[in-house]
Amino acid sequence: MNKLILNKIKTILLLLFAVAGLNLSGQPAPWFTEGKFGLFLHWGLYSQTAGDWNRHPTKGGEHFMLYERIPVKTYAKIADQFNPTAFDADHWVQMAHDATPRTLSK
Repeated sequence: MNKLILNKIKTILLLLFAVAGLNLSGQPAPWFTEGKFGLFLHWGLYSQTAGDWNRHPTKGGEHFMLYERIPVKTYAKIADQFNPTAFDADHWVQMAHDATPRTLSK
């Protein structure tokens, strides 16, 4: 695999650990556990295909490369097209905030 792709994958994995509130040992960070609310947004190259591969629904969710037996070179072409800019992170945060249970104080 191309070194650039491997470096991108490493960066993404490190960011996922940080976002998920995990330290590198795999244990939840205290602030994450004490917060009583967690949100994990998981999307990546498999979302680029929108659940469709070769004119049929994909199998395997985020593991669709394995389930659909997609060669690495073909999968890399999907990576070339992946440019997640058409989303609204602020909207996602607002929805998560709105979904968080609130304690009413008297």
